[in-house]
Amino acid sequence: MKHLLALYLASVLVLCITVGCQKAKRYPLAPVSGVVTLDGRPLTNAKVTFRPRRGPSSSGVTDGRGRFQLTTFRDDPGAVVGEHRVAIYSPTVKKSSASDVDPPRSSKQKVPLRYNDMTELTFEVRADGSDQANFELSSANGSNSH
Repeated sequence: MKHLLALYLASVLVLCITVGCQKAKRYPLAPVSGVVTLDGRPLTNAKVTFRPRRGPSSSGVTDGRGRFQLTTFRDDPGAVVGEHRVAIYSPTVKKSSASDVDPPRSSKQKVPLRYNDMTELTFEVRADGSDQANFELSSANGSNSH
């Protein structure tokens, strides 16, 4: 019995070392940046996430002019080359009424669900990248563009 347990543990150790030592699959990345507007105005402090069919997601946060640049979770610049679903989140923040010391808490999204949890947005990242990943969002019902 001890022999079987030792053999099992040795097999698990070899498997862990083999899998752990392999390099992670690298996907081709391309630089991506753009501008997000909501109802014609720059959307500030919004998180823009690109989710490819395969490979790591990329994200960025918009600045005061609605501009963003994408990086992967490993801080590699850009996004995986190919088709992406795009989600944009921008929660409204309410100050806690208990005291000024309490951290702000999120309430609802400024951005409609069709642009985040139930996103309709897509973007094709080409091998040469893009600085025109622009998203013109509308808080009213209707179409969006990019």
